[in-house]
Amino acid sequence: MAFKFKTFAAVGALIGSLALAGCGQDEKDPNHIKVGVIVGAEQQVAEVAQKVAKEKYGLDVELVTFNDYVLPNEALSKGDIDANAFQHKPYLDQQIKDRGYKLVSVGKTFVYPIAGYSKKIKSLDELKDGSQVAVPNDPTNL
Repeated sequence: MAFKFKTFAAVGALIGSLALAGCGQDEKDPNHIKVGVIVGAEQQVAEVAQKVAKEKYGLDVELVTFNDYVLPNEALSKGDIDANAFQHKPYLDQQIKDRGYKLVSVGKTFVYPIAGYSKKIKSLDELKDGSQVAVPNDPTNL
């Protein structure tokens, strides 16, 4: 039941942000919107939202996938996409500050926490002295 509620909430958040992001577009089809998402679990949830947006609201959502967290805001800033749904507000605020983007948040979206994964290490106690661990290069995700 928790998954259904989370999925419903994520779909609602995405549809709400898509509706707001589509306002003021000069394109021929006001029901078409290009949304940037990160590949993986976030993309899968966005695909559910895409289907609901089409079936319930007649919105044609084109998902544009990205493999990193910098390019979606860059693409949005350049006008290559109409909206993106992948980041929390502190990250957006930092990107605006660092890169001078003229972007605004139009709503909240689903965000998955960044985590560490290993096929070999099952516990931090198994890390040997001198082991290397990758961490995000931005302070909002530490």
